[in-house]
Amino acid sequence: MKLDVFCPCIIVDVQKGNFSAQQIELDDNRFYPFECNNGHKLVTYIQNNKYEILFELGLKALKDEYYIEAIANFHTSLERFNEFCIKLFLLHQDSSPPLFDDKLKEIDSFWKVITNQSERQYGLYSGLYYSVLKEIPQDIQKIKLRGSNSSLVAVRNSIIHKGSLSNRQQAIDFGYAVFEYIWTVLEKIREVIPNDTTVKYVLSLEILEKEKFYNKNPKFKEVFISTQACPSLVSFHIAEKEDYFKCVSSGRTIFDSMKPNMTK
Repeated sequence: MKLDVFCPCIIVDVQKGNFSAQQIELDDNRFYPFECNNGHKLVTYIQNNKYEILFELGLKALKDEYYIEAIANFHTSLERFNEFCIKLFLLHQDSSPPLFDDKLKEIDSFWKVITNQSERQYGLYSGLYYSVLKEIPQDIQKIKLRGSNSSLVAVRNSIIHKGSLSNRQQAIDFGYAVFEYIWTVLEKIREVIPNDTTVKYVLSLEILEKEKFYNKNPKFKEVFISTQACPSLVSFHIAEKEDYFKCVSSGRTIFDSMKPNMTK
């Protein structure tokens, strides 16, 4: 899957009436080295959390009529959203500024212990959710598709493990159930966790990711790193909820060619 990335010099280009973007092949890395049309060599860091990217991949698969892939991406997005929440909840419980970056490193190391154990991850998520948000979380096992008695987990397991086929309406309803779940939790998080904690989480995660990137790619230590955040439908940065069905109907995804909204 390809994503448009931009060099900071595009501000000048747009003001001159020109526009160009470079397309990078999306992978599990969050850093993408490229050279813009003006010869600038840089690395772009995609700030969107993985759960956002996966949800948008679900929308893209839905748009392209790959319904099994859409459901698989939507469900994986939900799992990675739980991971995002777990780390945010842990940081919220010990968010003193001098220790914030070190705490995130500890959490990152801890996560490796349960990275392949989804049941333990969900148990940890449920416990932290109750501890931080002071209410019992919705049981993911019981989330139903709109107008159906089928649960998310049952549909996902039937498709992934039993080879069941899907259709457009089922994929749309599956994505909607995940969308509603994520937004419900995000709204509760905003009520309890100060925004500056979430911002520190994002910035510290970026610092940690940069450190890993430089350790693996020392040749880029002198290269300018720019940041880019794409307007995903489930971003925790967006306070106003978008219309999921309108988005599906229009076929909008972050993987469409994007022209920055810049004025002279």
